[in-house]
Amino acid sequence: MLCVRSLETAFPSSIESVCSYGDKIVSGSFDGTIKVWKTSSAECEELRLIGHDYAVESLCIYEDKLVSVSWQEIKIWDLASGACEKTLTGNNGTVWAVCMLGDKIVSGSPDQTIRIWNASSGECERILRGHTDHVTALCVYQDKLVSGSYDRSIKIWNTSSWECEKTLLGHTKEVTSLCVIRDKIVSGSVDSTIKIWNPWSSSCERTLAVHTRAIESVCEYGQKLVSASCDHIIKIWDPDTWSCEKTLEGHSKSVNCVCICGEMLVSGSDDNTLKVWQCK
Repeated sequence: MLCVRSLETAFPSSIESVCSYGDKIVSGSFDGTIKVWKTSSAECEELRLIGHDYAVESLCIYEDKLVSVSWQEIKIWDLASGACEKTLTGNNGTVWAVCMLGDKIVSGSPDQTIRIWNASSGECERILRGHTDHVTALCVYQDKLVSGSYDRSIKIWNTSSWECEKTLLGHTKEVTSLCVIRDKIVSGSVDSTIKIWNPWSSSCERTLAVHTRAIESVCEYGQKLVSASCDHIIKIWDPDTWSCEKTLEGHSKSVNCVCICGEMLVSGSDDNTLKVWQCK
């Protein structure tokens, strides 16, 4: 894999979050700004969204809207105009994670809660309690909600009853990231490992321990697993054998986030760069 773009000069601070919107890249920075880029040009900045006062920790797309989270707030943006349409408040401390569950916004925060928001009205419809520390990661598995926490656990929630159905235990330090690949839940942790979970038996089927520092982000790319770490490295894993197929080096500091944009892999780092990799 080859790094084909490096967006280096436009960011005054580290890149904390990244997601894709069509053929565009959306990045959130430690300085509170959000930028929208075309993948075809490192110089082309589409939009600059200003409204957060603190680090933008997570991003997700809802229809033609962008959802971003930061200190005690969630913002919903119109991606066509760059205008902030709504600001949702109620969390205590920095909101670490956000995802969409149908037409609901789900957020996780240091107050140990998960909040379910109505994306249209901006109202908090439900608060889920069960974790005993910061909720730092969220993802959706089929019709279930999955959450990860600094309490080292992963919980699977029934989205009809909103009861916690299962708790997955095995990490020795904080859970930082989650994704789903094939029929497995994948988690990354400060303990430098990636764990592959069977959601039905609640068992950890495999532990990948090749990174030398905390795992910051995991995501799926074309049925492959991508992991990013504080060791400055990105790894691509084959889910048939769970062997590491490729190691991507180029960042000089922690790689905080990864996502897929079309056929490209995008990574953001504490070295203030956003890199675009050709996934071939």
